[in-house]
Amino acid sequence: MEKPFKNTDTATHSWIKEAGLEKPSANFSMEVLQKIEVRTHSQKVQPLLSLKSWVFIVAAILLSSVLLYMYPPELALWKDFFATKPTGWDFNMAQFEISESTVYAFIFLSLFLLQIPILKRTLGKNYQ
Repeated sequence: MEKPFKNTDTATHSWIKEAGLEKPSANFSMEVLQKIEVRTHSQKVQPLLSLKSWVFIVAAILLSSVLLYMYPPELALWKDFFATKPTGWDFNMAQFEISESTVYAFIFLSLFLLQIPILKRTLGKNYQ
């Protein structure tokens, strides 16, 4: 492995000696600093969910919690509606059971996949 790269160091030194080193002018640093534009515009950061959205989400959670406490599902009037099968729906399907961890995994995966287009659109607007 060393044979192909043995003369590389001497070749590099000879190329540097042939080309020479460039020396910038005395006020090179000042010229570069003057050409750098100072950014006075700061980017305004906006949350993904506005205050109205958060208020609506919290109100919906609180309202559903209160309604579930006051009217438990066991006393619901509409439970008889779902208990009876409509005619013509006599399917004999095998029992299909999914564990709770699988259900949670599907829920979090769907939430994650739902966030991707939203974040892509938001970041695309902000950085282009």
